[in-house]
Amino acid sequence: KIADIACGTGDMIEIWQESALKMEKNILNIKGIDPSSGMLNVAKEKFPNVEFIEAGAQNLPLESQSLDILSISYGIRNVIERQKALSEFARVLQKDGILVVLEFTKREKGGFIAACR
Repeated sequence: KIADIACGTGDMIEIWQESALKMEKNILNIKGIDPSSGMLNVAKEKFPNVEFIEAGAQNLPLESQSLDILSISYGIRNVIERQKALSEFARVLQKDGILVVLEFTKREKGGFIAACR
């Protein structure tokens, strides 16, 4: 089970699906989560078989320990309550789950890595 947070129009979902195909793996469940209904409408047209949920990163409507992989690509910079979002990521990921963060920003003292600790 995979969830892409701040999924926008679904670019990362496409990458997950293509990667699974190349590895001859079947993704049983993938969700896209974004606070923008406009972005989700575009994503729904591109990926009609994917479940999309309108929600923010700091309040995920997912069961605890329900995900194998959680990704957020170029979205963490827009999350105001980052620490709360990181706590949510930890809550919904299985104990051996994988967090994928794709981002580039100017390095800040005590930035993202410090927030993960």
